[in-house]
Amino acid sequence: MTAIFGTMKFRVAIWYAALFIIAFAATFISVYYTLSSNMAKRLDKELLADSSELEAHYLPGADLADGEAWLPAGKVPAEISDAIAKTEFKLFKARRNGDGSYQGIGIKAGKAYELSMAASGALEKQAEIPLEARLRRIENEFNSEAHAEGVNNIFFLMLSPEREILAKSPLESWPGIEKIAKEDIPLKDGVCFRTIRVKNHRERIRVMDVRFPDGRIIAIGKGMKREDMVLRAYVSISSSVFAAMLLCGSVVGWFIAGKSMAGVERLGEAAKAIGQGDFSRRVPLRDSEGAELRELVSAFNEMTSRIQHLVQELKMMTDNIAHDMRTPLTRMKGILEVAMGSPGCSNGEWRETACNLAEEANNLIQMINTMLEITQTEGGITALAAESVDIGEAVLAAHRLFLPLAEEKHINFKLEIPGLPLFVTGDKLKLQRVISNLLDNAIKYSQEGGDVLISAELADPELRLSVKDSGPGIEPSEQELIFDRFYRCDNSRSMPGNGLGLSLVRAIVKAHRGRMEIESAPGKGSRFTVVLPC
Repeated sequence: MTAIFGTMKFRVAIWYAALFIIAFAATFISVYYTLSSNMAKRLDKELLADSSELEAHYLPGADLADGEAWLPAGKVPAEISDAIAKTEFKLFKARRNGDGSYQGIGIKAGKAYELSMAASGALEKQAEIPLEARLRRIENEFNSEAHAEGVNNIFFLMLSPEREILAKSPLESWPGIEKIAKEDIPLKDGVCFRTIRVKNHRERIRVMDVRFPDGRIIAIGKGMKREDMVLRAYVSISSSVFAAMLLCGSVVGWFIAGKSMAGVERLGEAAKAIGQGDFSRRVPLRDSEGAELRELVSAFNEMTSRIQHLVQELKMMTDNIAHDMRTPLTRMKGILEVAMGSPGCSNGEWRETACNLAEEANNLIQMINTMLEITQTEGGITALAAESVDIGEAVLAAHRLFLPLAEEKHINFKLEIPGLPLFVTGDKLKLQRVISNLLDNAIKYSQEGGDVLISAELADPELRLSVKDSGPGIEPSEQELIFDRFYRCDNSRSMPGNGLGLSLVRAIVKAHRGRMEIESAPGKGSRFTVVLPC
């Protein structure tokens, strides 16, 4: 079980589940808030409608005939409202009589008055509407409305500006509400909405405090039983959906994580096999997996191929060293045994023996260094310099260097290069080594009076460097083998050398992203061509 918890698959699945929980929680909170807010706004509209009806009962006017209506103060003609304002009355509502005069309700010093106004707005008559009568009327309306909707569902309170209770509906079902109603709540724009809780009421209560024109405050509260039931149902359904989706999401997350990590698991298995010595193991590419994983698998396979190649090269080099060091070591042992078996050797003879041993040791060191250079170049262990090299100049320098050697064998050594620079990007010393090895072989295997030609040309986008000789030629069956380490053709075994020169040439050319071409036939000489990208 601990092993499962520590796996990347489990961690990815946990991340999937965590992201799902965060997304679901954000959605749940957003929907819950929106739902709750919309229901509160709908309830607020109902409370405002109730307060408007109660205001009409609290500040009544004369009964109106059918088709007549009271005008709010904002819709009364300006000359009427301006004239009334000069009398220190605050007009609440008014209506126009048939003769053009007006009748209205006005507020002054917290008292309500019935007003009679001429058509010009001049105040003709005023009569106070007693507060006691208004309170009796509003309390009767409170009781009527409370019993109509249910005294457990709604309550009404009339408060003085100092929040003393003046009238109320039955409050037996609302313990503690009188204390809450007396709290000094700031009324922005004359109204305030709030949600409260009281004892013995499971549901919340939506309360509206609104200031009437005479400064007194009416508080209306409605139980939010229906709204709370909706919210509880939403929470219950969401919890069930959340549990089901979390379970499904976790299973799906585990499955997706398993699919995502399948390639990594295959990489791990391959790495274990490689660690146990199976360097031929590769991880198959699958199109169904993501581009990133395919790139990782491709890079892993490429790395494994390179490791396998290096191991094979190391094994081959070890085998070759063990095989080819035997001959020079045997010769050195023979020289020593001869010297030791010849009593009375003079100092000169011992000196000759030491010189022969030094020469054999030097040849052995050169062979080992060449093999190491081939291995390092093929394996990419040694980084190549990236500089601009003029092959034409390098060929010209090599021609001058090998010309005396060719002249000793009366070889016709020719040079063909164009009169323009032949630039490639590469390691100058390595490329010079290629030219030297090819020329050394060409002159060495050409008979006296033979021909050797070195040429270079641009064949866009490549550069071709050729060395042609008039040597014994190479059998077709051996033309690929001559690039192997220590391989020597039958007709070359009598010549000095160790069979590493062409191996080094091919390794350097491949490291420069080039290739080798060979044209040869027995008795007709050979042409070696190096092709490099410009």
